Amino acid sequence: MTGKSSSHGGVILRSASITLVGLIYQMAISFASGVIVARVLGPSLYGIFSVARTLCESAAAFTKLGLDIGFVRYFGEHSRKEYANSNAHLLSFALKAVLLIASIPVLALLLGGGKLIEQHIYKYEDFSIILLAMSLTIPLMSLMQVLGGAFRGYLQITPRVIAEYFLQ
Repeated sequence: MTGKSSSHGGVILRSASITLVGLIYQMAISFASGVIVARVLGPSLYGIFSVARTLCESAAAFTKLGLDIGFVRYFGEHSRKEYANSNAHLLSFALKAVLLIASIPVLALLLGGGKLIEQHIYKYEDFSIILLAMSLTIPLMSLMQVLGGAFRGYLQITPRVIAEYFLQ
């Protein structure tokens, strides 16, 4: 092996180990919080909570419109000072668009979509209320993910980090 190949291997191993530690930490926190919430709510209510959370996380994945990754690349290429004003306007416009799109699931539930789900798909009393309450997090989750992408792009994070983001 050449010296250059072994140095690349070291970088890859360090990146992989950092990612592994992050994943283990994330899984441990998720497990601990899940156990605590399940213990407090009980099995049936925790099941409802889990279904509602999964639906909301899925909606947030679509309502961010892929802009989180788009901004990583865009700001990585256009973060010089001469672009600062147009970048701020672009980000502001994108956040407004994401907020508008992310409000659609909340409005759909307010207009009776939750009751339809409760009556025909997930037949559990008050599921529509729980789903509506949790859906209020969709705009926040979407905005935070897009802002996170803009932040990572502005800091000119390397493509390796984007690959790690997808793996996580």
